Amino acid sequence: MSLRATHFSPHIGNGGLGQSIPRLCRALSARGNEIRLHVLEPAGEAAPPGVALIVHPRSAWLKPLGISKSLKEATQDEATQRADVLHVHSLWTMASIYPGRARRDRCRLVHSPRGAMAPWAMAHHKWRKRLVWPLLQRAAVANADCFVVTSEKELADVRRLGFAQPAAIVPNGVDIPQLNFAAKPPAVPRRLLFLGRVHPVKAIDRLLYSWSLLQARFAEWELVVAGEDDGGYLAKMQALSVQLKLERVVFTGRVCDPERNALYQSADLFVLPSHTENFGIVVAEALANGVPAVVSRFAPWNHLEAEGCGWWPDTHPPALAECLASAMALPAAALQSMGARGREWMIRDFSWARAAEMTELTYRWLLGGGNAPGWIG
Repeated sequence: MSLRATHFSPHIGNGGLGQSIPRLCRALSARGNEIRLHVLEPAGEAAPPGVALIVHPRSAWLKPLGISKSLKEATQDEATQRADVLHVHSLWTMASIYPGRARRDRCRLVHSPRGAMAPWAMAHHKWRKRLVWPLLQRAAVANADCFVVTSEKELADVRRLGFAQPAAIVPNGVDIPQLNFAAKPPAVPRRLLFLGRVHPVKAIDRLLYSWSLLQARFAEWELVVAGEDDGGYLAKMQALSVQLKLERVVFTGRVCDPERNALYQSADLFVLPSHTENFGIVVAEALANGVPAVVSRFAPWNHLEAEGCGWWPDTHPPALAECLASAMALPAAALQSMGARGREWMIRDFSWARAAEMTELTYRWLLGGGNAPGWIG
């Protein structure tokens, strides 16, 4: 029997959050469910196949908060007339608050924090969040019937804030691209790649300090920092690069979907030094493209080392530089073998079809009861 699940997100488009939600919705629709997705303007991409996308204007008053009369009305309509499940993604806009305040009967409310409950994230812009959390956000989250998180780490963040509802651990899926072995011409230097939002949470400054310790030793390597500027942080990182007198550092700016896989496949090694990640979809993307990864211990990728496809270091610059040096000293063939193992891991355990199956079975358990699926705690 088809389910009617309505999802709410502050946005869709470029970046981990903006890409993973449409893909989950598409995979849920492919299982025969009726899926609707409400977002605040602007929508950065078209509706996923099989998904009804509804884009709502923001009020000019407190625009970052996402106040929207049309979204508020639509949310109440979904809760009482249309949906079996309301599934909220992220925090800090009315797209996550209206569903928690809506009048409901049989309809169930599911919340996916998407990293927004991590200590670092809660402390970023802390004065604004100290107002929104007690006045609006906490009560909306407290009304959830269930959480869906992407890792044990994110579940710990939920529990740390005092929420005791059931929680399903459902890893994000990842698209498995075709490999193009000609993606990197032989004349190009060996490449260390960061790809993601250029934002303080990604700790790009630590990466640049680490590169300053490595650049003379690894003259055959270059560092590529790729991703969309978030709040002017790109200019600060470019200025830091000049201040540190860095060589062979390239800032590309935003990279759109058609070019992402080619960029991954042009790299010998991927790095993500973030202060916090609830999942880190770019790690899964890099591995799916056959690139081994060096990932911060503040991201839930501890199995990289057990799977033989990467490293999981501390990211203070000396420790990160030491780890990167060990990886960059390996022959290209050794890194390629590690990347192949990572790709096999993604194919085995991180399909969108599996993520959608686990999510749908969580919905059905909430609606029908019975024995909880094994991924619910």
